[in-house]
Amino acid sequence: MSEKEGKIIVPGNFALTCLNLNNNGIGDVGITYLYKALHFQENSTMKRGVRGLLRLTLKNNKFDQDGRQYTQLVDIMTRRDPFYEQPIIEEDQSNLTAQT
Repeated sequence: MSEKEGKIIVPGNFALTCLNLNNNGIGDVGITYLYKALHFQENSTMKRGVRGLLRLTLKNNKFDQDGRQYTQLVDIMTRRDPFYEQPIIEEDQSNLTAQT
């Protein structure tokens, strides 16, 4: 860590990758702002190769988990999670008939 022109300089990673907002009383308005911020990040900085926030935890807050903004926020974050694996969709074998 150093100081330059009155500013503190910390070498290293400047990107926030994980954010824990559990138990913060975040409501629907807060979720809307989080969604807008991540949507902006996805459409601007990520196009320049900056990965941005990869993990966001929001347990025990006051927003509607069935709300549109939260659902879209989950969609954005699911695609960003480096450990996310797309679920394997297996064919329903019960509808297949044997061909003779």
